[in-house]
Amino acid sequence: MKKNLKQMLEDAAFAARYQKLTERQKKYFTIMFPCSGVLYLEGKSGIAKSSTLRTIASKLNLKFIDLRLATMDEVDLGVYPYPKNVNHVHTLSHLVPEWAVDANNAQNEGYDGALIVFEELNRAPLPVRNASLGILLERRIGHNFVFNDSVYMAACGNLGIEDNNDVEEFDAALSSRLIRLRHSITLDEWIDDFANEHVHPFIVSYLKAYPTEFDPDYKNKDSRVYVNPRTWTFFSDMIVAKHGLESSAQEISETIKGFAYDYLGQHATRLLRHLSDIARYNLRTILAQDDINYSAIPREVKSEIIQEIKKIDINQLNDSEENNQVRRLQKFLESCDADLVGSFISILFLEKGTERFELLKSSKFQNLIFSNQYLANCFHKILSYMENKSPRKPRKSVTEGR
Repeated sequence: MKKNLKQMLEDAAFAARYQKLTERQKKYFTIMFPCSGVLYLEGKSGIAKSSTLRTIASKLNLKFIDLRLATMDEVDLGVYPYPKNVNHVHTLSHLVPEWAVDANNAQNEGYDGALIVFEELNRAPLPVRNASLGILLERRIGHNFVFNDSVYMAACGNLGIEDNNDVEEFDAALSSRLIRLRHSITLDEWIDDFANEHVHPFIVSYLKAYPTEFDPDYKNKDSRVYVNPRTWTFFSDMIVAKHGLESSAQEISETIKGFAYDYLGQHATRLLRHLSDIARYNLRTILAQDDINYSAIPREVKSEIIQEIKKIDINQLNDSEENNQVRRLQKFLESCDADLVGSFISILFLEKGTERFELLKSSKFQNLIFSNQYLANCFHKILSYMENKSPRKPRKSVTEGR
């Protein structure tokens, strides 16, 4: 007999994986878990419906099987009869598609089960839609192939007129079998659960600076370009494939200029203006020039510069009278708000690992931070926060040598 979710959570390994889910993901999995009724996510194109389900599968160690119904026919779903002799009686049975067998065998491959997602259900041809619904509702193909309890299922669909897609409406009988949820995703969810690991940092920082560009409303339905989370992912994939995930804004600037309008249409204008600001103000200019008007640097550009700082070794900066890069960096940090300074200090702690203790003892770091009261106060605030968040050695052992 299948365990209930409460019993499943008594298993430490499953509980640890389950706690990685966001509240939205927990809600979706709770609906899928009974294998009764069909979770149906409806939302605009490119709003991360399938990628959210893929993330659930990844976190729970489920094999993810994605069926793009708009490009399939009913044969792909097991509606393909073949003759069979049963006790000298000629009968017709159904060929079971490979993906269904893979789902049932997922545990033999080291997974804890499988998650099958039926994509674009309301855009599929009628025979495909009917075959899909038969599987979703009955959890079987033909009379003999039955899906295991460890196989979960969900379906996704578009909105129709609202997002400029041709879709078929479900009748009342079918709708009563679907648990229909309107799916959306916030920028913070997308960043925390996906973009931080998979999207170029320049794209992430730009969207943080201009969050309305993440999934803008469409007033012109005839636009040739639709910008949504999927668009930003595609744009980033192209950049990463060409330059790598850790490339700087300067390294990718020509690529962005050459392809931004192709991917983003009119929304490229603001991105290119942002790129221009970064080209004018970057870490190289901060370290080289004394006459910079720091108040003229947009906050989002300062954020980009903070990200660049993590790639340098502060101990390698020049602190001579003729070329005092430490002092210039200090003046820049002094112009940043407390959140940005805190981000800078956090980056040092997270990136340097155990090396951070040696860094804190270095004369150049101490001159950079502790010779300025504002930066010193920011340092102690972020250090206190980090010590309260997770157990660490007493502060005196961290800052000794000052």
